[in-house]
Amino acid sequence: MKPAKFEIEAWAYGYCLPVAPGSSGVSASGWIARNPSTKEVVAQREIPSRTSNRGTWEAGIMAVKGIVDLAPPTTVIVVRMDDETLMGAINAGFINSDGKPNAGEEFWSPLQCVRDEMRLRLTAVKASAQDEVMNALKRRVKAASHGGEFRRRFASAKDN
Repeated sequence: MKPAKFEIEAWAYGYCLPVAPGSSGVSASGWIARNPSTKEVVAQREIPSRTSNRGTWEAGIMAVKGIVDLAPPTTVIVVRMDDETLMGAINAGFINSDGKPNAGEEFWSPLQCVRDEMRLRLTAVKASAQDEVMNALKRRVKAASHGGEFRRRFASAKDN
């Protein structure tokens, strides 16, 4: 008997607030996963970073890892994103055009480990500019990052 084949249709977005002089970046990751047949949303999350110095590359990887972490073994995942560099890296197994591993292995290797261990088939595709799900996700992730930055500034002002 063949194992059940699961499919996930997903969107992933990583965002980093523009860095002000003398400040490190604050980022957020977000994802939406749904059943492609029923369009039922099975997971949705936006997470502001707890530390600074993360960029959009790392935030995007963390968003994709959030999707991969909830998939049962042998799931087929198609994730839509607008970061073409990350999309290419995912589809190439994080091996660059010189045949060497991409930089930032501490971020992408956990994603690869889960993908390989669970025998997931992960494909990244370009989200269209008119993709309403992607555009809504972007708004929520940006709001999460701004909220995190606001809370940090407010907390530090209260401490003074």
